[in-house]
Amino acid sequence: MIPPGVVHTLNIPSRPIGGTLPSGAN
Repeated sequence: MIPPGVVHTLNIPSRPIGGTLPSGAN
């Protein structure tokens, strides 16, 4: 399981959590 924070850094669209959070924009 990859934490949401890591997902934002990797910017992976496959993870809805990263895309949903504003941090994903960065």
